[in-house]
Amino acid sequence: MESQIREWVVRYLAGEISLAELEEWFVPASWDVESEEAPATAALAYDIQLALAEHAQEHLSDLALRKRLQRLVETVDLGPHYRQTTGSAALTQRSPWSLSRLAVAGRRREGVSA
Repeated sequence: MESQIREWVVRYLAGEISLAELEEWFVPASWDVESEEAPATAALAYDIQLALAEHAQEHLSDLALRKRLQRLVETVDLGPHYRQTTGSAALTQRSPWSLSRLAVAGRRREGVSA
């Protein structure tokens, strides 16, 4: 599910689909994400839901929404095995993914050449 969410957001950011199309797919797809998916997937879905809600209420401009969504799909939570403790706080290591890398991975999975 996480890869599907990322793929749909990347498609929106690349101009392949409209925001309305993204929302039409995303809302039902993420409806019960916390009960069926990994915590990282649920966190990603909630972050996207928040960004879409803030945009709908005009608290985020179109450009700000695109920037936030891009940041979300470029950051991958590597999970609890990659946590470092500094003092009393645990920090999650994150790995940036470029939009092009995500798009190529999605096309490979669909059998489309780059």
